[in-house]
Amino acid sequence: MDENDDEPQAESEQVISADFKELFRVQKSDETRVYGLRVVPGGAELWRITEKPGQEPISIKEDDFTRSDEAGRTLEDLERRLKAGGWRQVPPR
Repeated sequence: MDENDDEPQAESEQVISADFKELFRVQKSDETRVYGLRVVPGGAELWRITEKPGQEPISIKEDDFTRSDEAGRTLEDLERRLKAGGWRQVPPR
């Protein structure tokens, strides 16, 4: 996500694959969000997969990382914002 852009960029690429590493899963009402990393040349991508009953999952690339400290800060901030927004962590499937 760009610093000047509050909305992540939508991606049509399906990220559920062997190179997608689930970090955590949160739920609010009937919506589940799965956050994970995909390793790419030169770094990693943070992806969010949104699942709702009766709908196809939606994959959105949230951010690109080239440094681990940058990824750590972003993930800590994301977890704080989700908790403040009423999302609760659930076990992976």
